Amino acid sequence: MLDDLHLFIEIARRNSMSQAAKDLGLNLSTLSRRMQGLEEKLAEPLLQRTARGIVLTTKGEQLYSELAEQV
Repeated sequence: MLDDLHLFIEIARRNSMSQAAKDLGLNLSTLSRRMQGLEEKLAEPLLQRTARGIVLTTKGEQLYSELAEQV
């Protein structure tokens, strides 16, 4: 789960799942599945996917604020 949280931080920093996948050397579908798994574990949506990228949900913003301070 820690790896998934790291991936979440990288997505949030870039506001783009595709850019994060490219920068991290991951397949976009793999990254998307990992985020879906993280959201299921937390029972909360963290990312809202749009045609222009991603937007953090309220829970996503909270989690990012908490984690970004520690990283």
